[in-house]
Amino acid sequence: MNLGPSKAGMIYYTLPLFSVVSAYFLLGETVTMIHFYSALFIISGILTANYESRNGEPVTPQNST
Repeated sequence: MNLGPSKAGMIYYTLPLFSVVSAYFLLGETVTMIHFYSALFIISGILTANYESRNGEPVTPQNST
């Protein structure tokens, strides 16, 4: 499996997640529900952007015309 630049670049979207974890452990910040909702949106967005069908082809939107 080859990992292209578009998929490898998805790691940058996880920086807010790592920031929350670092702030919790290093600075003693509190983690609230907004952090969990944000993490859910970030992770679901990454999974949606990297989704491929079972035959290995990326899913493309269909024209409605």
